[in-house]
Parts: sequence; C-alpha cells; structure tokens
Amino acid sequence: MTTTAQAVADLKSGLENTSAAKRFSDADLEAVYALAYGVYKQGQYEKAASQFGFLTLYRPTNARFLKGLGACQFVQRAYAQAAGTYSFLVMLHPEDAEAVCLWGHALLLTGDKTRARLALARAIELPGASEATHARAKALLALLGR
Repeated sequence: MTTTAQAVADLKSGLENTSAAKRFSDADLEAVYALAYGVYKQGQYEKAASQFGFLTLYRPTNARFLKGLGACQFVQRAYAQAAGTYSFLVMLHPEDAEAVCLWGHALLLTGDKTRARLALARAIELPGASEATHARAKALLALLGR
C-alpha cells in the first residue's frame, strides 16, 4: 500500500472509530438520511444541508452523506464549498467515478478549469461508472474544449 493510501486508510479508520461515530446507530442515521433526502427533494436545500451536515459529523466517511451535503451546496451555488466536500469524498473514495465527476463539475463552476478537466477525464477512465456519469463527464469536458 502506498504512503498516501495508507494515510487515507488510517484517516478513515480513525474517523470511523471516534466516540461521536458511536453516538447514533446506523438505523438512527438512516432515518435522518431519509428525512434529509425528502427535504432535499422538496427544494429546501438549506435545511437539507443542515441535516446532511449532521450526518457527516457522525459518519464522516459515508459517501451518500457526503454526496447529499455536496449536492445541497451545489444547488445553492456554493460551488467552492461543494468542491471541498467532493474533494474530501474523492480522497476517501478515489474509485467512485460519480464522486470524481461531481468534484470536476464543482471545480469547473469555481473557474478551476485545469483541475476540472483532470477530474472529468479521470471520471471517464474509472471502471464501473454508470453510463449517466460517463455521459455527464464527457459533456462537461466538451464544454471545456478538451
């Protein structure tokens, strides 16, 4: 394992074993997730962001919770915040093509075209990505003019 991969594995382990991580059960947090997702679908993005933020406090490595928080930030046009959330997500889950694509899209909207291009190209290269993720990454790359 590379030094970076080991550092990320150690970080994940440390975050997953904090006392805060044990404060709520997975079932409790899934119930909050269902509420947050419902509020998000109703267009109440600020309230949903608060709920997703709560979830990330207690399960900071959970990809769904981070994606929910990033989505709220994105639709509120807080692109730098969304890019930060997605960057953390990609660090934790580097093989998640959807996360890499979301990060690239947020980077693009912050004006960081160089890193956006790299992220979107990476999203296309990752195996196991959905067709929707590939299509989105390709379309965003086309906007950048490759």
